[in-house]
Amino acid sequence: MKKMIKLLLLLPIISSCFKEKKVTYPAQVQTSTYTSLASTIGKEYVLDSAVIYFENQSNGAKIYYNHFDTFQKKSVLDPFYGAVIPFDSLLQGMTKWKFLPNYKFQLNDSLVYNFEQINKVFRVYGLENGSARPIEFLHALENTLVVKVFESYVTIKNVDYRFYSVLHFKEKGNPLKSQVYANEFGTIYNGTLLLPTTIQSNDLTGTRWVIYKYVKNLSTITCSDTLNFKTKTYYTYNNNAVRNYNLQYISGTGMFSLNLYDCYTLGGSYSGQLLSTFIKDGQINALTMKNLYNSDKVIVWLKKI
Repeated sequence: MKKMIKLLLLLPIISSCFKEKKVTYPAQVQTSTYTSLASTIGKEYVLDSAVIYFENQSNGAKIYYNHFDTFQKKSVLDPFYGAVIPFDSLLQGMTKWKFLPNYKFQLNDSLVYNFEQINKVFRVYGLENGSARPIEFLHALENTLVVKVFESYVTIKNVDYRFYSVLHFKEKGNPLKSQVYANEFGTIYNGTLLLPTTIQSNDLTGTRWVIYKYVKNLSTITCSDTLNFKTKTYYTYNNNAVRNYNLQYISGTGMFSLNLYDCYTLGGSYSGQLLSTFIKDGQINALTMKNLYNSDKVIVWLKKI
């Protein structure tokens, strides 16, 4: 499903770039024999550079941005919802990938997931939110790796765009910069991608949610209690009692912390962490919430109405 969002910072840049006439031609790529993907197994790669492409689905026009520059060393694969999971965070010179022989993918020395290979695509699966990330190999040279990741769609001002990133890695310990992969012909360069800030402006104001099930003390209870979020600080319970709440973005995680105070259904004040896409998804399944004042926990199901 295509994403429908209002973009505060990136939108003016994307809209204005099509007015430019400058065309960036493909860079020269050093001639080299394409190596087998098997040669990447066991090697540790460090992220050296990255670009993100946007393609207008109506007229085919393309623009691209750098993820990094002299001052910006941190970025994300999804500029609209941020880094939902650790895989989506990009740190120049620090993000590390390693494909292990036993079909395991290692991220940043500590996180390990499964992967499968289909031709030139590696699919990393078993990620934190149950999703997967396809990785398309573009070039696998002696000491460098160039891949295409996170292809998705977004609608801005009733215009559909396809976007994806191309990441340039170099093998750990290699002092040379990664091999530059040619930019797509006819694309317009538009500078460095602004760090995403729209995810931090999300709030529940004007939305209504129903708690329809929860598990507490090993008992499953079905219910139908409505939370009507009137402002950024309070909600009404079943259109009557006024209660306070707090929704705060956890910087660099792609997660929100939600505190519901004096929630009658749950029997107290509880806190839980949500993926940044939960408002768009309109569904919260099996959310573990902890009591703010004791060790009690509940598992909650909600849906937006």
